[in-house]
Amino acid sequence: MGTELSGKCYGLKKKTRGRIRMVRTPENVDNVRMSIVKSPRHSTAIGLSYHSVQRILHKDLNFHQYKFAIVQELIDHNMANRRISS
Repeated sequence: MGTELSGKCYGLKKKTRGRIRMVRTPENVDNVRMSIVKSPRHSTAIGLSYHSVQRILHKDLNFHQYKFAIVQELIDHNMANRRISS
């Protein structure tokens, strides 16, 4: 009973496939952070695509998109009618 290998090669590095992405560099992350602090609406003016900026915001800076929900304000008269109808 000798030791048998399962056919897996341990210790060998896998070759990288495809192109190497150069968008999420620390330099670009800092540029996006400073751009958001300066003007949140014009953050794509730093020379990166919209999707690259969104990827950096979400994955590196832990920012998430949100949208304001504008609703009608209830006044005392509306509150009384709301309680009666429910």
